[in-house]
Amino acid sequence: MKFLKDILISKKKQLDILGTEIHKIAKPPSLLEGKRRGFMGNLKKGKVNIIAEIKKASPSMGIINKGLDIEKTAHAYDTYKSFISAVSVLTEPLYFKGAPEDIGLVKGNTSLPVLRKDFIFSEIQIYESFNLGADCVLLISSLLGTRKLKKLHDAALNLGMDALVEVHDARQLDKALAVGAKLIGINNRDLKKMKVDNSHINIILDNFNKKDLEDKVLVCESGVKDTDYIKELFDRGVYTFLIGSHFMASPDLEATLRNMESKLRAAGLIERYEDMIWIKICGITNEEDAGGACSLGADALGFILSTDSPRRISTARALEIIKAVRNGPFKADMVGVFVNEGAAKVAGDFKRLGLDYAQLSGDEDTDYIKDLKNTDDSIKIIKSIRIKDGREYGPGELNNMIKSYEGHIDLVLLDSYKKGMFGGTGHAFDWKAARSYNQEVPLILSGGLDSSNIKDAVKSVDPFGVDASSRLEAGPGKKDLGKVADLINALR
Repeated sequence: MKFLKDILISKKKQLDILGTEIHKIAKPPSLLEGKRRGFMGNLKKGKVNIIAEIKKASPSMGIINKGLDIEKTAHAYDTYKSFISAVSVLTEPLYFKGAPEDIGLVKGNTSLPVLRKDFIFSEIQIYESFNLGADCVLLISSLLGTRKLKKLHDAALNLGMDALVEVHDARQLDKALAVGAKLIGINNRDLKKMKVDNSHINIILDNFNKKDLEDKVLVCESGVKDTDYIKELFDRGVYTFLIGSHFMASPDLEATLRNMESKLRAAGLIERYEDMIWIKICGITNEEDAGGACSLGADALGFILSTDSPRRISTARALEIIKAVRNGPFKADMVGVFVNEGAAKVAGDFKRLGLDYAQLSGDEDTDYIKDLKNTDDSIKIIKSIRIKDGREYGPGELNNMIKSYEGHIDLVLLDSYKKGMFGGTGHAFDWKAARSYNQEVPLILSGGLDSSNIKDAVKSVDPFGVDASSRLEAGPGKKDLGKVADLINALR
């Protein structure tokens, strides 16, 4: 327990310093800016969610990872979103060798939500966590009275963050439930003896009625590294696991992550690759929107390079934005959108911009596409087909329309029809038209999509991917990143 006393003394000194700067930190919510990434919302029931931790040391192990590269580690975690749903960052300096500034380093290298893990005793630290960019804060039940725990819990929620309330026994779990906690971590480590007992969580769960916990997200903490153990708890309704030392002590983090992903997928505990929705944010006109969309988890960015649209940009401007993204920490497919352009123009822009896909959104037929492929057979093509609302598509009609393109295109995009427009209508077509699609070319659904209808659209059509643009805007050509976040969070 000496480490706790040392940390308490250290925190008191830090709080004294923060107290002198309260006018900078404790701003009213109306003056605080920045949308949270939705920590709890990213933890999905029915699949395993790993909260991957970043820490250099711990009281029980001492220095775990002396040469820890925080940015590289965050980027590695970002690569394995198939099972990593969030990142935990230790910011306590004395025993964990962390720093508050580490949160910013992590958020700059992953689109995943971030938990600030520290010893929080004061509301000032809640405001500080918000200003640092944390999406969630850790509140340790054993160190806080019920009244203080509720005050800090509610303060975090009022700022749009989530709060992970950590408990170590049944009494503390009762306390967490009493303050209204929905996100509860059960720690297998005895803080007094600093020993881990993996049966501890089962003992606690045995003392509670399942109904009392059914609307809660339970997180298993400490000692998690074995897939069989994860499967055992998964079958009891625990879907989320915090893993720190196992990852931090690995001599080859990439291999450890790859191995865990393989085992979890083999056990049916995470989504298959083919079940994960590909998300394209189209109509990008500036670096801020491009970087913001990527940081939120977009898989692809679309650039309108022809047609009369408020989202159209020049090839030179697109090149500047693409270079900025590719020089940053995030990976995304780059898609150029063309309407009835000459094949030589499309091929030239594809090569100059280093695009991943050329999206043909006009009246391009198979002869045109063959000509384009003859110009450059490396070009991957998305063909857009506009669906007229209210029109009844006969049995097999849509499939026949698309079948003619098979062997010549890589993806097909269904969009809504509006006379004189080639996309960006902001209008959703009747998805019933797409339900009969059964061709081999993967399908992208587009047209009037946002967070209000994206789940219904995906459930109705079961596409490979989705494409959204105009309904995610604050104004013509300018994205509202809050709306982008809402759409992506609705799917992930």
